[in-house]
Amino acid sequence: MSKDCQARSVTQDRDVATPHAPVPALITGASGFIGRALAQHLHANGAVLTCLLRRPPAVPLPGAQLLCADFSDEPQLQAQLHRAAPEIVFHLAGSTAPVYPQTFDTELRATEALLRAAAAMERPPRIVLIGSAAEYGPLTTAALPAGEHTPCAPVTPYGAAKLSQTRMALAAAAAGVPVVVARLFNIIGPGMGPHLAMGRFARALAALPSTGGVLRTGHLGALRDVVALGDAVRVLSELAVHPHVVGRVVPVCTGHAVRMDELVQMLIDACGMDVQVEIEHAQRGVSSVDVMLGDTSCLQALGIAVPRVDLGACIEALWTAQRLDSPASASAVADANAVAPAFAGCVASAPGARLKMQPTDAGIHARRSAPTAAAGD
Repeated sequence: MSKDCQARSVTQDRDVATPHAPVPALITGASGFIGRALAQHLHANGAVLTCLLRRPPAVPLPGAQLLCADFSDEPQLQAQLHRAAPEIVFHLAGSTAPVYPQTFDTELRATEALLRAAAAMERPPRIVLIGSAAEYGPLTTAALPAGEHTPCAPVTPYGAAKLSQTRMALAAAAAGVPVVVARLFNIIGPGMGPHLAMGRFARALAALPSTGGVLRTGHLGALRDVVALGDAVRVLSELAVHPHVVGRVVPVCTGHAVRMDELVQMLIDACGMDVQVEIEHAQRGVSSVDVMLGDTSCLQALGIAVPRVDLGACIEALWTAQRLDSPASASAVADANAVAPAFAGCVASAPGARLKMQPTDAGIHARRSAPTAAAGD
């Protein structure tokens, strides 16, 4: 077992994984790329689901109770948490806008308010907080693969905001608020927005005439550890009920890296058009590092599997979902239900741990902007 997984949390985990009854779960940010897929997965696996949003979603979220709150208003947030009474909270709400210090402040205020509101509950829920591989920043070859305790030095406002959010969560865990940070690497699947490189590229291709044209990208030599959307949401649901993850940062990765130019070429092949790629080296994304590869030893020690991605299926799912969208829309997100039957590994239909457990007497304690996406995303 690696050092990453030998370290024990100062906070003892509760036994929250005993199958008994459907668990009440709450998602913040459920209208986003990952949040919508997670909501579908939890609903399909029997969770009693509430989605807490800043505003009503543009696309319905089937099977979920919808609540709205200002995430900077702690009393309002606490009132909505009490109303939903969740056993588990998945915190995905946030911004990917590359604006400093607005991004930084928004992320921290929302996370701090949520942690304090949850801690004030009589039976606080476990919180699964979503981190990002952008927290690491550039790593030397010797420092790869990146794991639970790899030192972080982010180089973008987004990465800095996510790292501060992670540190806040770990401080809360050390104070007795059970929370786990799921540090997501590069998630790929249908519904990716323009703030992510492959989502932007898919939308740009969909806007081309049937005869093809030019796709303008940033640097495509970057290596990324790519995780299928369906696998990512399954892992999140398993971490939510795992007995040994509180106070931990769990890298959600595959341990395999792929070049961005390979992914772009697969996307071009999927669209079936004559497309030429023009590189604009000034374009940088929310990560802006050349190589990012994750260490799977922590997931393995926890008994959680993340298989190597079927890139062909995921790219096909991404392109099919994009074609179902209006090419003129820069903000529409494909309904995952429309593509799930054909791409079970790439959307939130992969089987996983059912969110069922016995109630415990001790718990745990806005809209997205679209930066220029480059291969570093």
